[in-house]
Amino acid sequence: LKVWTSQLRRTIQTAEELGVPYEQWKILNEIDAGICEEMTYEKIKETYPEEYSLRDQDKYHYRYPGGESYQDLVQRLEPVIMELERQGNVLVICHQAVMRCLLAYFLDKSADDLPYLKCPLHAVLKLTPVAYGCRVNIFDLKVEAVNTHQDRPLEVPPTLLRRNSFTPLSSQDQVNRPRLFSVGNPPRLTSVPVLSTSRFSEAQESTVLIQMLKDI
Repeated sequence: LKVWTSQLRRTIQTAEELGVPYEQWKILNEIDAGICEEMTYEKIKETYPEEYSLRDQDKYHYRYPGGESYQDLVQRLEPVIMELERQGNVLVICHQAVMRCLLAYFLDKSADDLPYLKCPLHAVLKLTPVAYGCRVNIFDLKVEAVNTHQDRPLEVPPTLLRRNSFTPLSSQDQVNRPRLFSVGNPPRLTSVPVLSTSRFSEAQESTVLIQMLKDI
């Protein structure tokens, strides 16, 4: 079983609990929210009402000022997805927007649906290959957390346009190869869920665990 994390503290802390070697992937980092980083949706709406409306108008293509769009994130994650296709069992510890992109790929979801896929915090998603797709099982880790999911707006706001909203990013810095980190501490978990994924052939067994954690 391989273990992959982002380079953000909350995923690394989770991996360290397992007491096994893991790889850090910079491209698994959460979507870059630019000037809205670490702000709640309510705070964004209050501080940047136009940006909030632009995001509701087209969440997939909307790019945070100084940050990324879901479209950018999908492009960034391509190397990870291609590597998942080649691997066997993999445990991926990642973030909400990243999880949505991976799910959308393996479940054949549209770009329109991708930003609204439900990926609760502190949850494990098991993807099992089945005929013509994947079966998803969600395991709640029973850790208290806020609900960060937003449903699709019932009414689409009037069309607004902003510079560079629809231009994909292309940065070599985003696709650095992972580094291997060996963890010497003994594991503090008595058991680890075994999970599976992918658009792999049915004969190929593969495991992916995707877990959400908030910063401590």
